[in-house]
Amino acid sequence: MLAPWERDDNEEPGRLLQQKADRVASMILTSTYSD
Repeated sequence: MLAPWERDDNEEPGRLLQQKADRVASMILTSTYSD
């Protein structure tokens, strides 16, 4: 296992990217179904 500071450095950017990807996917799905 990684130390907490190593884990945070490695996981946080991925978590932010995942949230951003989720928002983009939501916008795409919303625009697709609203048409």
